[in-house]
Amino acid sequence: LADNAIVEILDLDATNAFLEADHIVDFSYSQFIGSKVQFVNTTFQSHAANFIHARFSEGDTDFSETRFRCKEVNFQYAEFNQGEVNCMYVHCRSETVSFVNSNFGSGKAFFTGCNCHEANVAFQFAKFGEGDISFEKVTFQGKKVDFSKVEFNDGKVNFRLSEFTLAKFTFVK
Repeated sequence: LADNAIVEILDLDATNAFLEADHIVDFSYSQFIGSKVQFVNTTFQSHAANFIHARFSEGDTDFSETRFRCKEVNFQYAEFNQGEVNCMYVHCRSETVSFVNSNFGSGKAFFTGCNCHEANVAFQFAKFGEGDISFEKVTFQGKKVDFSKVEFNDGKVNFRLSEFTLAKFTFVK
């Protein structure tokens, strides 16, 4: 396959999976089709977890209680379409977590209770639709958290009780 070949994955349920690789657990350019995509309570362990240019189904996407033990977690240019995105209680033991230029469509997005540990977190240029967005009780302990140029649109945005321990927080429209 070419590096940017689109791979269709039907009705993925990786609940309780342990995904390990020497270099990259790579879902880049994947097109998840079906009613929902589930990575509930999944562990990613590698140099990187890569979802660059991934397209998620019209249904719900669930990464709740997932653990990323990767140097890099990359969702750049990911498209989440119309369904709900659940990233509640995710733990990222990573250096960087990136949602740069991601599009969360019109559904709700929940990052409630996530612990980003020491990861530098980037959401620059991400787009959220009409759905509510929750970053409630998220812990950011990295040196940089960047939400510059994010389009929050019409949804209610919640950062209540979030902690920015060491982070230089950037939030520019």
